[in-house]
Amino acid sequence: MKKLFLILAAAAMIFASCSKKNNTPTPEPTPATKTVLAGMDASGIILYGDVAYNYTYDADYRLTNIYEVTLSDNYVVRDINFVYSDGHISITGITEGYDLTAECILDEQGRMTEMTRSVVSTTTGFTSNRTFIYTYDADGRMATTTQISDDGELTHTFVWENGELVSAYTGTGTANGDMVLSFETSDAPAQALFYLMKYDGDVSELCYQGCFGTLPVHMPSTRSLTVYMNGIPIHSPASEYVYTVENGRLATCQDNEGVSFTFRWEDR
Repeated sequence: MKKLFLILAAAAMIFASCSKKNNTPTPEPTPATKTVLAGMDASGIILYGDVAYNYTYDADYRLTNIYEVTLSDNYVVRDINFVYSDGHISITGITEGYDLTAECILDEQGRMTEMTRSVVSTTTGFTSNRTFIYTYDADGRMATTTQISDDGELTHTFVWENGELVSAYTGTGTANGDMVLSFETSDAPAQALFYLMKYDGDVSELCYQGCFGTLPVHMPSTRSLTVYMNGIPIHSPASEYVYTVENGRLATCQDNEGVSFTFRWEDR
């Protein structure tokens, strides 16, 4: 009798549990969200004046468009589109008076390994064709970029320490490099890295910005440039940056030449 009672009690508990489970609606899963850089507003840029940068993403948080326009006269500086397919990205648009087309190859981690790029001047018809090769270290950080053109090859090498980018140089070594950029690190979170703060280049700068590959942990507080002429280092003034952070994200940045950036973020 005792054994029968225990069996009936257990059955009752199972029935009650199943009844409760069947009567309780299954909650809808909470959609995954991600904070993305929606845009930046810049002031004090000598070439264009006040500029707004706007960024668009797809449902997988992949960058699909960069739109750069002057605030004074609505001149479109850049309007670049990214279309993704399996292991491939097609890039088209305009950038600083040139029509741009590029085809990119991605590795299994979705990082760009090669870009074949063509730009054509909208006024003169001048055409430039280049290929860029990208390599990464074991931590997924940019290791080298090699630019191949009719003029030859130029390789940039990146040096990382403790998760931070500390220098980038051209040539066969730092001492023999044609140009060396060195960085000191701030405590501002590196959720956005943008062209004017880091490098001089073209659309391949997107790889440096972290659209492909791994970002440093923090933003640089100082960027120093050393140019070598005949093996003799020539130092130019360093650029220094001051940041404000709100809710763990960059809010503003200003350099020592009066250029300031205001960051706009979007929760998707």
